[in-house]
Amino acid sequence: MYESAELKNRVPGFREAVTSFPDALRLRGSVVGNILPNVLSITLFATLVAVANDRLDSRIGLPNTIVPSFSVVLGLLLVFRSNSAYDRYWEGRRVWSILKTGVRNVTRTIWLGVSSVNAQEQQEKLKVIRYLTAFAVATKHYLRGENGVNYPDLVELLPEDFRDRYVESALGTSIQGGMSTPQAINNLIQQEAESGQHMTGRSRASGARYTGSSTTHSGGSGSPALSRAPTATVLSHPTVPSGSFAFFRSKTSLNGDSNGAAESVNEHTQLLVSAMGPTAAHDLVLPLQLIFQIQNYVYSQRRANNVDPQTGNLLNSTLATMVDSLGSMERILITPIPLAYRIHLKQSLYLYCCLLPFTLIDMHYLMIPVVTAIAFTLFGIDGIGQEIENPFGYDINDLPLDRICEDLRREMDYVIDSLPASDPPAF
Repeated sequence: MYESAELKNRVPGFREAVTSFPDALRLRGSVVGNILPNVLSITLFATLVAVANDRLDSRIGLPNTIVPSFSVVLGLLLVFRSNSAYDRYWEGRRVWSILKTGVRNVTRTIWLGVSSVNAQEQQEKLKVIRYLTAFAVATKHYLRGENGVNYPDLVELLPEDFRDRYVESALGTSIQGGMSTPQAINNLIQQEAESGQHMTGRSRASGARYTGSSTTHSGGSGSPALSRAPTATVLSHPTVPSGSFAFFRSKTSLNGDSNGAAESVNEHTQLLVSAMGPTAAHDLVLPLQLIFQIQNYVYSQRRANNVDPQTGNLLNSTLATMVDSLGSMERILITPIPLAYRIHLKQSLYLYCCLLPFTLIDMHYLMIPVVTAIAFTLFGIDGIGQEIENPFGYDINDLPLDRICEDLRREMDYVIDSLPASDPPAF
């Protein structure tokens, strides 16, 4: 149930290797679409140079000694560009491995090392285990600029009271009408469901993956049954991704203006937007809020003498490592290649490719495909750097964050369903 039935790292057979599409002809996953305008512009310029040389009486070429000088400098620029981009990609994968290992270690330590003698303590332990997985999922959404808690892979990991407090704190105060914010949001979501609003394609698929019946687990002899968190239905606006204010901000202003735009935004729209994605109202991002919840649980268990000092120190150090991982990923995200370097590299690429037709002018019209091939190669290296320098998105070349978080969720389910929680004596 929790193991993948497909072997990812296997050697393809002869028949599969022959009939599969070769990498040289693939477009999906390549940077051809991104660099095509640049290559076409260089091809057009080379064509104009060839036509002008053919129509004019005098030769308009340049000596071939110019190209080697530019080649050395351009090669150094491209090497630095590609190496720095791949370093960011590799660092992102390394940090995610550290975070994933930290979640696993804290999950195992809490599940087996923290004493729980009654049903309430068992449920608290179960809630913290979900918080740990939610930390990884919330980090993924945070790195992608997706704010709020209304995501199918996140909402089932968070208890309802936490979600309500999060939305309430984002709104600041209750909206008009005297209805409490959480109740109003729940009513609006129900209205959207009844009026035929559905999840977007990505949310629908993800929601189906995370929807399941509640199960129970008996935590050994004498231990109470642990119920899994209830599955929640998450709705998204049909034209706006969850956690986005962009659509509504482009239509009207929620803060009001001299034209009376705020009056045109009714209570229904304000609450629905806020429920879909609280953003700037929070000074503390969701992953750090979850870490505070987990840390508070660890301290409370130490005060209650349910965990020994060595285990408590291990939990604290591992949680600190997880926070360090979040900081490292923020550094990768908000520290791109300097703009001046990117501009100079692009200018150098165009300068080099525009000089090539003049140095290859003796090839006449045959130099057009040669210049195009060289431009495709050079702009492709630059395009790969742009593609992988931010490895936290949805592109095929980005890190498989969805699969990493899904693996953690499956491991959490396996621990809850299959491994009995030990009840060590109090220290």
